[in-house]
Amino acid sequence: MSDPEKPAVMIRGIYATALTRLLATEGFLVVQPSSAIAARFDIRRSFYPEEVRLEDREDGQAIILSGEKEAVRGVVTALRQRMPDVIVRTPYRSQALPYTSLGSGAEVEFPADAKGTLDEIRNETLPTLPGHHRFRSIDSDRLDAAEEELRARPEARDQIAHRLRDELIHSGYVRGNLLRIEHVKVDGKVFWLSEGDIVNFDKAQLLLALKRTRFRGRSLYDGLRIPKAEGDYAMTEAREGAWVLKHSYFTRQGVLKGEYFNINTSIEFYPDRIRYVDLEVDVVRWPNGKMEIVDVAALRKAVESGRVTAELAAKAMSIASELVGEA
Repeated sequence: MSDPEKPAVMIRGIYATALTRLLATEGFLVVQPSSAIAARFDIRRSFYPEEVRLEDREDGQAIILSGEKEAVRGVVTALRQRMPDVIVRTPYRSQALPYTSLGSGAEVEFPADAKGTLDEIRNETLPTLPGHHRFRSIDSDRLDAAEEELRARPEARDQIAHRLRDELIHSGYVRGNLLRIEHVKVDGKVFWLSEGDIVNFDKAQLLLALKRTRFRGRSLYDGLRIPKAEGDYAMTEAREGAWVLKHSYFTRQGVLKGEYFNINTSIEFYPDRIRYVDLEVDVVRWPNGKMEIVDVAALRKAVESGRVTAELAAKAMSIASELVGEA
C-alpha cells in the first residue's frame, strides 16, 4: 500500500523491475508504468502525474532522478537505506558535458554491490541471474537467452551465471590482450588510467595481473611523491569484487619504487576494462616498508557533500587501516 506522504514515481530503463519492487515496498506510488511492469506488479496503468522521474543514464551505470528537490531526496534516502554504497551527485551531470551541472535533480550511481542488491531484488519478481544488470550493459540478447534457460532450470542459477560471465568477459582475458582501467571519481569525472597488457588471469581466484608501461598525467606517482622516469612500468593487481586495486611501480631495471593501494567500490570486470568508483582515501608503501594512509580529507569532503554515505566512508577507512595494520 502506498504512503501518501511519499512522492509518486515514474520508473523507466533497465533497473525498472528492481526499483519498482524496492520503492513500492517502501510505500512509494509507482505511476505510468510500462505495460510489462504493470503486468508484473499488477499495477493499474494510471496516468497520475509523477513527482519524481527515474531514468537510466546513457551508459547504464546510474539513474537520473528529476523532480522537486524534497521529492528527489525522499527517493534517494530510500535507495541508500537498501544500498549504502550508491554514489549520489546533486545536481546531476550530463554525459555529453560531464563537468557541467544541469540544475535540479540527482544522479545515483550503482557500483558493483548495489547492482548485486538490485539483481536479488529483481529475482524476487522474475528469474534473474546474479550479474543481471552488469550483463545487460554488455550483451542484452545473450542475457535474455541465459535467463530463458534459468526459467527452465532455476536450480542451476549460479552455474548459468558463471558460464555467462566466462563467455562474455573472462574468455577475452588472455595473456597479451589490453585492458583499460575506468577510474570513476565520486563527483562523476572519469579518468582512464593507462591501459595494461594482461600478464596473467587466475580464473579460480578472479585475479588479474596487468603490466602498464604507458603512463599519462602527472610527473609524480600519486601519494608516493616519487618522480616518474623513462622506462618505468607498473604491475597492477585487480581482483573482481575487491575493494582495493594495487599498483606496484618499478624502474626499467625492475627495482621497486613504491606501491599504491587504491581504495574503491568493488571492482567490476568488463570485456574491455575494469571499473570501480574511487573512494578518495588510499594507502602507499615505500620500498623500506613504511606505509601511510593518504587523502583522508578528500573522503571526508565526499561525505560532507552528500555524495558518499558515512557508512561507505567508514568501510573505506576500515580497509585502509587494515592494510596499514598488516604491514
